[in-house]
Amino acid sequence: MNYIDVCKENRSSSYKKSIEAARKALSSLSFNRLPARHSPQPIDKNPKHVSEYSREIIQNLKQEELLYEAEKDFMKHQPDITSSSRAILINWLVSVHRYLKLLLETFYITVSLVDRYLQKKSVTKYQIQLLGISALFLAAKYEEIYPPEFSKYLKVCENAYTKAQIVLMEKEILKTLDFKLTVPTPWVFYQKFSESASLHRVEHNLGQYLIELTTLDINMLRYRSSLKAASAVLISQKQFKKDSVWRLQQITGYAESELKECIHDMMATLQLARFNPLKAIREKYSSQDYDSVSVN
Repeated sequence: MNYIDVCKENRSSSYKKSIEAARKALSSLSFNRLPARHSPQPIDKNPKHVSEYSREIIQNLKQEELLYEAEKDFMKHQPDITSSSRAILINWLVSVHRYLKLLLETFYITVSLVDRYLQKKSVTKYQIQLLGISALFLAAKYEEIYPPEFSKYLKVCENAYTKAQIVLMEKEILKTLDFKLTVPTPWVFYQKFSESASLHRVEHNLGQYLIELTTLDINMLRYRSSLKAASAVLISQKQFKKDSVWRLQQITGYAESELKECIHDMMATLQLARFNPLKAIREKYSSQDYDSVSVN
């Protein structure tokens, strides 16, 4: 993979104009603007999800996620990097994660590690990619059965950092976060909610695309992981006209009215993805592996 300068923050004027145009279009935005697709068979039930205890597990996870809520505007305390720096880093991590063929939960743990570290420590432009690859290295060791060899991490960085630097940053992350790696990520909640809603594969993939897109936008951190996951399920249900009534309030703990603001912002993120130069997620979900849900 080519080395990506995660600190590049230029945005073309055409992109800015596209953002403004998309924002103006949001007032008339509806679920039916997404292309209708055929729904294949429901996704397989995962025995590890122990469905009979879903409600109790979700309630416990929702209590736990309160301990890891992101601070508002935490990037303002970073003297050398911005929210654009963070978005470029996440976009690059999506590509690296896909290249290394890692579990999706590994990606979300990585993002969590990066954001929680940035809330506590200042990072320079030179260090931000080091933080990202070290967080991915750490998350993979924690989550994967067979994590990639160290040489692969050096390769994707084109040897911009040494093994010693990555290991040192890994230690710094663990120390700063008090060794707390396990957090309720949006993906954890989404798997539970998607299964409870009996989403078909293409419906599941659309919701999965939506919550992954939110990782690029720092403003979406104001929503809890469980809220984003529930919103993604509802958007997918309405898109495929599967059920016009929200029936997961007892499972998710959210009434439909509580999801409206998050849904609006998720739909905005979806609309803007067409113009965003950070295209790793959109390109990923344009493949047949994900039913091309990102293709408009």
